[in-house]
Amino acid sequence: MKEEEQLEKKIQIVNNILDDVREIFILIHPMIEKVLSLEEAKKPKFVSNLNKSAKLFKDIAELCRELEDPQHTNPLTQNLKKVSYFI
Repeated sequence: MKEEEQLEKKIQIVNNILDDVREIFILIHPMIEKVLSLEEAKKPKFVSNLNKSAKLFKDIAELCRELEDPQHTNPLTQNLKKVSYFI
């Protein structure tokens, strides 16, 4: 497999992952809002875990950006922006 084809395959895999992550956020968004309204959500441990989760997803998005090839970035960049909305 040529280097360009390997890069294209990696970009497609990352794009698929970001599509899935975006769908997950869409599905859990109503639950997150409900959880955040609970008294438990005000406890430091909960807030810390939520912040850590957000940071990890942001780190994933940053790593994906590092894999981008300028020729193929449009769909990937669009998905990163969609995912970043939830972070």
